[in-house]
Amino acid sequence: MDYRIQTLVDFVCQNHHRKISPEEVAQLVNLSTSRVQHLFKKETGLSIIAYQKKLQIEKARALLSQTVLSVKEVCTAIGAQHPSRFSKEFKQVIGTTPTQYRKALLQDSVVGKASKQASKQQYFVTTQKLWVNSRISI
Repeated sequence: MDYRIQTLVDFVCQNHHRKISPEEVAQLVNLSTSRVQHLFKKETGLSIIAYQKKLQIEKARALLSQTVLSVKEVCTAIGAQHPSRFSKEFKQVIGTTPTQYRKALLQDSVVGKASKQASKQQYFVTTQKLWVNSRISI
């Protein structure tokens, strides 16, 4: 990857929570805005804005799965200014709203724990039956 684009990728990653202007990133690597946008898209496959939104969605997914922050608080943490617009963008990328995403994670977590518990109980019952059967045949 071109070192200038790597510089921009690092910059966008560090500043994903705020609005970044094309002029700002162009000045950072000493290129014209059109050249920066062209090179960035060529190297990453995404425009600078799309790349920033992708990072925000990834950060939001992490926050939704690892914290108890409300969706509005997650929006603030990732720099999204409009929760409704963010929810729409999140749904376009992930396929579900942030609230539904969190509910699904919680449901999977509860189902996963219940499944593990049921497996442990089944193992205990099976081993107990084997032990009883082996004692009877002696």
